[in-house]
Amino acid sequence: MGGIAEFFGKGHELLANSLVVFVAFFPFFGVKELGRVLGQDKIQALFFRRRDMESADAERRVKAV
Repeated sequence: MGGIAEFFGKGHELLANSLVVFVAFFPFFGVKELGRVLGQDKIQALFFRRRDMESADAERRVKAV
């Protein structure tokens, strides 16, 4: 019974480890779900496609108005 008591005696450590794992996997599953909803090609275009500065500036000006 000593092992079980020792395991549950470290409540704060267990909570901290669980929180770290949750925070680490949150972006992973978020991007995976976005890929499922929007499509893998759209996700790759959003993250890895280069945009020229003129179109980016034009987009900012339109949003500002």
